[in-house]
Amino acid sequence: MSLFRTLMVGLAIAAAPIAGIAWADDSALEQILVSTATTPAQHQALAKYYHAKAADAKAEAENHRSMLRSYSGTSTTMAKAQAEHCNKLASLSDAQAAEYEKLAASQEAQAK
Repeated sequence: MSLFRTLMVGLAIAAAPIAGIAWADDSALEQILVSTATTPAQHQALAKYYHAKAADAKAEAENHRSMLRSYSGTSTTMAKAQAEHCNKLASLSDAQAAEYEKLAASQEAQAK
């Protein structure tokens, strides 16, 4: 690991309790943070991050439900296919949100 990346990971771990994990979109960085979290504050920061990911997935599900409502009442084959598509994506986003909530709960338990 380069010196720069090592410093960035160290900074992320040190700053996690203060700043949350606002820039942890990089899955490799997320994996490092998860595997190196040892303090209650670090686990709480990860829990906060996963709650935010769950909220994003719930918003995505609602977005698809909104699109689904726009197709209701239309009987064309294309509209039915679009409605099925939106319904499927909403269900997948709900499942994703549930998984993120489980991760958050796990991190909260480790913070105790």
